[in-house]
Parts: sequence; structure tokens; C-alpha cells
Amino acid sequence: MKLHVTFDKVPITRMIVIRFIMVKLQSSYNVKLGIPTLNTLGEVVSTIYLAMKFLCDEMQVIALKEDQKKTCKCYKESLK
Repeated sequence: MKLHVTFDKVPITRMIVIRFIMVKLQSSYNVKLGIPTLNTLGEVVSTIYLAMKFLCDEMQVIALKEDQKKTCKCYKESLK
């Protein structure tokens, strides 16, 4: 299934088409972005800082970050 996905840090956005494969399994993740998506975005990922950066269409940097404490709590909840 292909869907238009918008990545944003308002007011800067970038929309790309991503091909999704749906599977039914227990996971702490909602979505896993594959190498083709990462390459399309041209993003830089830091797993240590739970962040990713990429350029929008206007050549500005979009930086998406997640709270490490919230992520840890969510992961522990998913293991129960």
C-alpha cells in the first residue's frame, strides 16, 4: 500500500510517498521506516539522541526528536 506521508516541524514540512507493508505482530514500534524511505528523505539519524534531520523542499532543515524518558516508558509498557 502506498501512502502520502508528511513529515513536519511546523511551519516547515515535506511530503513523500512511502510504500507500506502491513504485518500483524507484537512490537513496540508503530512504523519502521526502511532504507528506501530514509534514502528518499536523505535523512541523518541519531539513535542515541532519538532524532533525525532532513531537508524540506525549501532547503531548510527539519529536526524531529523524541523524549528519551517517554520512549523508555513506552517501551517498558510494550513488554508487559
